[in-house]
Amino acid sequence: MFFLAIGVGAILQVVWEMTDLIRGDDSLASVGTPVNAAAFLFGAVFMYVTGLFIAL
Repeated sequence: MFFLAIGVGAILQVVWEMTDLIRGDDSLASVGTPVNAAAFLFGAVFMYVTGLFIAL
């Protein structure tokens, strides 16, 4: 049970840090910029299309 608590704590710490990074006011450190959103969407579409090619 102790190791489960360590794992849950690590996950919560990462979620906390990512939330602060997304909400951040510093434009250089912020993850929620339009360029990053576009890159994320492009990557998701690229992986989806690659999966379609592999399925064929």
